[in-house]
Amino acid sequence: MEESSSINIPLNLTEFRVLEQRVYPKRNLITVWIESRRLWAECPRCGSKSNKDVKDDHWRKVKELRAMDHEVVLQLRQRRMY
Repeated sequence: MEESSSINIPLNLTEFRVLEQRVYPKRNLITVWIESRRLWAECPRCGSKSNKDVKDDHWRKVKELRAMDHEVVLQLRQRRMY
């Protein structure tokens, strides 16, 4: 099996929760899936905050870092509003 979860990367991102981390040693890659700790999403147009008007969510690559000679990719679960 190529993937492993034996390395934990401290991110120091208190506003996010780490859902999963995977290590791909053959590709020198660590992927970390994160989501906001907030229970609501903010509309980008009007700025209103709601946990009921969320249309859906999707994964977005937000950052590429380096740690221990590995590329570290952060995948953020992003909510979309109606």
